[in-house]
Amino acid sequence: MSEFTIISHDRQPLRDRLPLRKPLSLFVEPTNLCNFRCTPCVHGSENTRNDLKPLRNMEMDLYRKLIRELAEWDGPPLKLLRLAMLGEPFVNAEFCEMVHLAKEAHVAERVDTFSNGSLLTEEISAKLIDCGLDIIRFSIYAAENGRHREVTRSNCTVETIRDNIRRLRAMRDARGAHKPHIFVKMFDTYGPENDTFFGMYRGIADEVGLEKVHNATRYSGNDLVRMYYHDSEKETQAKREYAEGLDRGRIACSRPFMAMVINNIGDCLMCTHDPAKGTKIGSARESTLRELWDGESMYQFRKMLLEGRKHENRICARCDWFKLFPEEDSVDGFPVEKLRP
Repeated sequence: MSEFTIISHDRQPLRDRLPLRKPLSLFVEPTNLCNFRCTPCVHGSENTRNDLKPLRNMEMDLYRKLIRELAEWDGPPLKLLRLAMLGEPFVNAEFCEMVHLAKEAHVAERVDTFSNGSLLTEEISAKLIDCGLDIIRFSIYAAENGRHREVTRSNCTVETIRDNIRRLRAMRDARGAHKPHIFVKMFDTYGPENDTFFGMYRGIADEVGLEKVHNATRYSGNDLVRMYYHDSEKETQAKREYAEGLDRGRIACSRPFMAMVINNIGDCLMCTHDPAKGTKIGSARESTLRELWDGESMYQFRKMLLEGRKHENRICARCDWFKLFPEEDSVDGFPVEKLRP
């Protein structure tokens, strides 16, 4: 699976391009509702699920405002508009219309989403192809039904999800279309279930890969790795591999310097792993995207990170996820006095 980065590796380092006059990426949350209660997810624990409230879909008037402001913003289009965050996008019946509006307005080079695949009907598949969604990433939580019920706390079978994705691929290919690109991923099980997973999706997905469970911001105190594996040996291995991948010298998270997050109610957040809204710097209901990007609250948040004061924010305090970001995305050493254009 490709390493996390918002833009490609063969580019000028982000540090040399700051301050950006416009974000490279915008993450918009169509809904924070989900039909699964996966153990390694904010929906899987009552404390973090409460943090998500209000649980609801984004209003279309707000979404249209975002698209209009992106279209009116000077400069090149976004590199990425991601229509997904902490919910299952297909819970929102307006999701395909959201994609259509973004593609029609040419506000981003790429529009993508994440899904658990369980609600992917034939009708939705047809609309995804018609509206031109660029990439869809399916998160698979197990390749065996017993384990899938245990992790997702749902009655949806692994065969149902596979068949839904297979139908999308068949419909796309029958039309001679190339989009959406279908990427299917599962958490590394450190066992034979990995082979079962690859066998299920080879020939169906364009890309198949494994990813690692991690504890993200760790603000809640929940050990998501332990909650997923329930196996001390696998838990230890997953945590060791995660730790080995960290750039331990990294000081600042680069996300607020190149991207913004707008949640289901219009809050502008600095992180996609923030159900508690502790990184909120404003509201897209009250300000334009450009005002949020250039505003004083955004400046102060970036300044805090560059000065090594992330401990002052309860969401950022224990987070080391940003230390997995590629070196090209590092902003360490950028002079605070040059933050303003």
